[in-house]
Amino acid sequence: MRHRLLLLCGFAILAGCSSGPKIVQVSGRVTWDDGKPVANAWVLFKPMGSRDNPNPGQTSTGRTDADGKYTLYIEKDRPGAVAGKHRVEITSVQRLDLPTPETSETGSPDEAPPPDKEQIPDVYNEKSTLEFVVPDGGTDQANFQLKRKP
Repeated sequence: MRHRLLLLCGFAILAGCSSGPKIVQVSGRVTWDDGKPVANAWVLFKPMGSRDNPNPGQTSTGRTDADGKYTLYIEKDRPGAVAGKHRVEITSVQRLDLPTPETSETGSPDEAPPPDKEQIPDVYNEKSTLEFVVPDGGTDQANFQLKRKP
């Protein structure tokens, strides 16, 4: 009986220690409106705060491969994104202030580097209005179709 009580207390403590944002797997594909993939672009998911939770977690990033597929990383070696609502930015210019994956299922650091000049319209990056809600179970359907001339 005593052991069961200790075990239950241990589980209660562990459950209390698991606070913080829920991190889940997120991947998808970025294409142009003609169906062609957007290759070598950076996808940023920035968690959106609320009155109750003004700092919901850190930004996740991923890089599209030649087919436009990407996987998000919250840190270089930690795939995932915070569950919840995000502002999404898609850019062809690498942001040095954000984590980037060493390697991923869909991209490789050996691919061609992104250009220095932005190739994607600013309505998808610095002036982005794109949003995506990451479900609690994660998703492989975080897809975006961009217009070359919005």
